[in-house]
Amino acid sequence: MSGEAYWLLTALAVGLLVFGDSRYYKSGHAIAPTRKPDASRQAATPPVRPATFPVITLDHITPNGQAITSAQAVKVFRLYMLAIGYLDKQELPDWARYFAEDMKSHGQELASDVAEERRKFKEYSELIGAPEIRALKRQLQKTNDNVKRDAIELKIAGYQSEIDEEEKYLRKAQAMLQAFRADKRRFVVDYINNLTQPKVEPEHMSAVQTVI
Repeated sequence: MSGEAYWLLTALAVGLLVFGDSRYYKSGHAIAPTRKPDASRQAATPPVRPATFPVITLDHITPNGQAITSAQAVKVFRLYMLAIGYLDKQELPDWARYFAEDMKSHGQELASDVAEERRKFKEYSELIGAPEIRALKRQLQKTNDNVKRDAIELKIAGYQSEIDEEEKYLRKAQAMLQAFRADKRRFVVDYINNLTQPKVEPEHMSAVQTVI
């Protein structure tokens, strides 16, 4: 069975199992659509939709954890939204276009994050951290006072810790960009679930408001 056929059958099966279930699903994903249908589309009578929709997962998209490309991600979006009845055929072209644009924008934002973190790391390590560490090491060589040496070594450790922290942020941003470029499934899952699932307020926020 082809990957597309597998996915479509899975989506249809999930939709049939969930329709009629009155449970609401919680979703904590960060990626959300940034566009809405055209004004003419908004003015039209919205299609009749089920009370709840299935939560899509990575395994619903491809078997065996296979990665998908941007083009395949758009196809998954179209197939899934039709399969569960969230969009009809008239709405689908606009929403598929918004999805593709948002996916491209997300990739650009991740690339910008990498560039910004690289700039911060280079600026701190080369212009602040490294020069300060070199100066402190020269001071360390000139003193035999244990108290002063301990203080200097503590400062050196502090600057090195800051350099390591900046590098950690850079590596994290690079990993996120690499993961997005390698496989679009996570973006598809987060995007669709943000569209189809009720927004549930985190429990800790409710507690904070109660206290206030």
